Amino acid sequence: GKHHLSVQTGEIMPGNYACISVSDTGEGIPPHVLEHVFEPFFTTKPRGKGTGMGLAMVYGFVQQSGGLIKIYSEVGHGTTVSLYLPFASDVHIPEKNTPLINSRLSKGKVLIVE
Repeated sequence: GKHHLSVQTGEIMPGNYACISVSDTGEGIPPHVLEHVFEPFFTTKPRGKGTGMGLAMVYGFVQQSGGLIKIYSEVGHGTTVSLYLPFASDVHIPEKNTPLINSRLSKGKVLIVE
């Protein structure tokens, strides 16, 4: 339909990527706003309520990592943000009989703060 739009940053290169997607069921982002969401200091929030640096910082991190971001939004239904991050190719994997010094590194939590 005409009431939804997808934006993405850059082109994806061949390789293996991890995709992290976050969706909400909010109001959605109108097309004229979606075009600007990665611009530093762009915000739709009232003065003093947001810097507009959130997605710009995520964009910078993803670009430096060689990945890309896609945002799909449908007004009245919600938004999905997908981060595509390349797998590290030069990670040293220890041999089977090598004890892992800190196995807690493989576990993690994702905290979403609004």
